[in-house]
Amino acid sequence: MSNLLIEMMDKVFDTIIIGGGSAGCVLANRLSENPDHNVLVIEAGRRDSWWDIFIHMPAALTYPIGSRFYDWRYQSEPEPFMNNRQVYHARGKVLGGSSSINGMIFIRGNPLDYEKWAKDPGMESWDYSHCLPYFKKSENRTAGANFWRGSTGPLYLETGPATNPFPVRADEPDHKLIQSSYPKPTLISLPPYSLTVIRGANKK
Repeated sequence: MSNLLIEMMDKVFDTIIIGGGSAGCVLANRLSENPDHNVLVIEAGRRDSWWDIFIHMPAALTYPIGSRFYDWRYQSEPEPFMNNRQVYHARGKVLGGSSSINGMIFIRGNPLDYEKWAKDPGMESWDYSHCLPYFKKSENRTAGANFWRGSTGPLYLETGPATNPFPVRADEPDHKLIQSSYPKPTLISLPPYSLTVIRGANKK
């Protein structure tokens, strides 16, 4: 038994979080902002070591995905409408979870989906306008804040250096709409992706 484990057994924790994936790490970070609140995170996977290029170099994502050292390598049940084919699901087996082995592309989801959910009884506050302030609160956009994006949160976001050769939308050829990757709910657009990357390294 390691000395660290023995030391932890002698401590009393206010909160124990099982699973150090994306949600578990965010929850632990928020709870531990109070120095008087002791938090223990238990993760079955490997450490997120600073020297591990397979985690911290976004272009290396093809190495951890499918590797038994980084990936739980889940398979779905046979899908009856897909000729009983099983679908592979890469799930991160590492501190940080699947955010440590994916391509770092940050997408909130289609705003129209939020509007649809808000029509269900008891879900009125799940519309996009209610969720947007919380999205912005979590973000630290290196290009600065705007109506759609935040710049004071813990999650770093960069926009890639490549320019978009296509118009943002058919009737907006001058590319003036928004560079935030999140258009108004009624628009179909081709904006640049946001990435959870800063200076070329994974910052999930």
